[in-house]
Amino acid sequence: MKKLSFVSFGLAVASVIIGLSSMLHGDLLLAEIFNTVLLGFIVTFAAAVHIFGSFDNSEILRLIQDEKKARYIYTIRHLRLAFLFLCAGIILAAAFSISSSFILYDLAIHYTAIGFIGITVALYLPLMLPPITGRMVDFTKFNQLPLFLVIAALAIRTSGDIVVTMGLATTPASYLFMISGWLVIAALFAFIAMIHKSMNQVEIMNKQ
Repeated sequence: MKKLSFVSFGLAVASVIIGLSSMLHGDLLLAEIFNTVLLGFIVTFAAAVHIFGSFDNSEILRLIQDEKKARYIYTIRHLRLAFLFLCAGIILAAAFSISSSFILYDLAIHYTAIGFIGITVALYLPLMLPPITGRMVDFTKFNQLPLFLVIAALAIRTSGDIVVTMGLATTPASYLFMISGWLVIAALFAFIAMIHKSMNQVEIMNKQ
């Protein structure tokens, strides 16, 4: 969608200029404008490249089968979740610049760093490995455990922040934060094991 692409590009350039200006001047109004323009950029970009649908892909799903279909579904699922977390992170960052609440600051960082960046890495790494390693990755051998663990970690982190904000005992919150961190680590190891298993199985099939 060319028109939206041009709008998205313009908002991206504007967000960079406004963001740098807000950093140099320390103006809270500029910071708020930056978050608003950045969110506009993300939304228009997602619409321009049909991340959240807006077109009929039933024909694509009907024509592709097995590994290609698994790869297509994997890509769509991770891309949509990554952009949802990015939008949530930007909205929370905009709210934080107004209220200066700890929960908004903490969740904005975690939704962006773990939710958006983490899921984006999980999306593109399997696609980049074959040309780098010379070994194929079989997406039919993938499972949703790493993604589930990341979402669970962020949900528990959110619960911990709510506990702290409500002024409840800090001990339960510290346990929640600890569990959240360990779940992120578990998601990382589960993802590595999943990739390794899918590459090994493909290599065995090729030898046979």
